[in-house]
Amino acid sequence: MKRRIALLAIAASLLTSMVSTANAQGIRLIQQISEIIPSQAAAGQTITVKINNTDLQQLDFIKQVNPKLLEMIRRFPTRPIGTQQTKIFFTGSTANSFVEGQNVTRINSNTFTVRVPSTARSGVMKMQVGLASSTSTARFTLVTTGFTFANLSQYNVVSLKIDNIERLTPGQTIAAVPHTAPNVNVLDVGTTTGNHTIQVSIGPDAARPIMVLFFPARPAQTLIGNNQGFRNPIALNPMLAGEYLVSSPNTVTSTNTSRTVSWQGLRVQANGNLSVHGFDFTFNSSNSVTTFKHWIGDRPNVVAQGTVSEPTLAQWGINFPGLNLQLRNTNGSNYTTISINLTAATFSAPDGLTYEMQ
Repeated sequence: MKRRIALLAIAASLLTSMVSTANAQGIRLIQQISEIIPSQAAAGQTITVKINNTDLQQLDFIKQVNPKLLEMIRRFPTRPIGTQQTKIFFTGSTANSFVEGQNVTRINSNTFTVRVPSTARSGVMKMQVGLASSTSTARFTLVTTGFTFANLSQYNVVSLKIDNIERLTPGQTIAAVPHTAPNVNVLDVGTTTGNHTIQVSIGPDAARPIMVLFFPARPAQTLIGNNQGFRNPIALNPMLAGEYLVSSPNTVTSTNTSRTVSWQGLRVQANGNLSVHGFDFTFNSSNSVTTFKHWIGDRPNVVAQGTVSEPTLAQWGINFPGLNLQLRNTNGSNYTTISINLTAATFSAPDGLTYEMQ
């Protein structure tokens, strides 16, 4: 009997600590927002919050010690996050006030996304599950400077890093639209004042990025007005085939306006030896012209050279994983057509070889 009474006492104690504690301010929730990503954002921006899972860790410990006690605890009606509505609040404009965040979405057991309301202010955040609530251990900072990105490219923006910190929430993209569409998709990203580096990845989805765009450090901009974004929006222009062909960091040569990158394939000769076949592509950013040299065995052994015909936006389409490129000789005649697998950074040529970006 004494053992039974002791177990019940432990269960009651654990329930009190795991579920809530009554105090003058209401019911305290053990789980807290422990991380805010990014911790600085503007009104209207969607951010990610992560919570600690103290109660789940305790439940796992109890399961190891006494499975029957765990089953006893689970009979009580109050349960952890996931079975009750979760609300997330931001510090409000008056003392000790909070304003409710918008579009709260549960990503997994310890990750949520929430949209910053226009009435939010800098300070701690609050999470509420049922009647229980807790304030965050991390602080949120409301900013009024940042960047507006307009996606004019043929691909979704699948990653957007500022100062090497991801600013898209899980699964979020800036979707591409057809080049004939009257409007494009934009995203406002709040930052602190001062200069920031920007790195943008485009592709059909996060698992299949096509290319990374690097921007030099630039100053955060001020808001034009409510719901109008930040001044001097950054246009993510349509990607050129030439830009993609030289997107490898392993350059053959580089100047202020042009870069040369090699794509190579291997052929097994009749005697069993391997012969290297290569295409060197040079993209000139001053005139957007791309040239090529096709060589066999070694770079001096050039078998053809000329220009790359740039596809039209209609030929690019939206989020296409592949593309056919026409190569022309220096006299303008057709040389060959290569079929590029954009997501794998390879292309096949009529010689039967697969060439990989070096």
